Amino acid sequence: RNENSYKGLIMSLVVRCSGLARPMVCAGYMFLNLPKSPSNPAAEEGTAAGEYLERLLLNKEIPAISSNNVYYDEDMKFHGRMVYEDVMSRTSEQVLCEQRIDWQTRSGIMIKGQYDICFVDKTGTLCIEDLKYGWGIVEVKENWQLLGYAIGEVIRRGRSFKEISLKIHQPRPHHEDGTTREWRLTYEELLAYKEKIEKRM
Repeated sequence: RNENSYKGLIMSLVVRCSGLARPMVCAGYMFLNLPKSPSNPAAEEGTAAGEYLERLLLNKEIPAISSNNVYYDEDMKFHGRMVYEDVMSRTSEQVLCEQRIDWQTRSGIMIKGQYDICFVDKTGTLCIEDLKYGWGIVEVKENWQLLGYAIGEVIRRGRSFKEISLKIHQPRPHHEDGTTREWRLTYEELLAYKEKIEKRM
């Protein structure tokens, strides 16, 4: 009975790609009963910026205000347009936005998420990219959120890629590597990170 309860607990666990770094650093994190972080103006602004970029990439009509009631100001439009032009100059196909890439680990734990941007570029590289509109620096190397997305997208497409590009667009804070930061890895390296996730789960 205890074994069945344990299996039921594992099967009910969900780890979101946006929070994957926490259990990868501390395995017990998933079992902590922590309250959800309240929404704040910076988070709301980030959601609006992502929505603005998505509308640009998908060639959708852009209203004056986002779905979460944040106005698209001139800064947001400027930075969104910069990312849009960068992506469109490299893609060889229709850009995907907010595509779900849920995948199940061997233990039964689900990894869930939906990326900001995905496409295959003109060199055949799978590109997974995220817009971070806030001021807190986000590094791209070994970014577990992007790794979770990339693994899920490879599974969803059912094919391998010689190379995978993970990219962070963070236009506002200063970073010595610039506002757009990229980390490239091979398909074999991506599978090695998948195995790390599998072992931790």
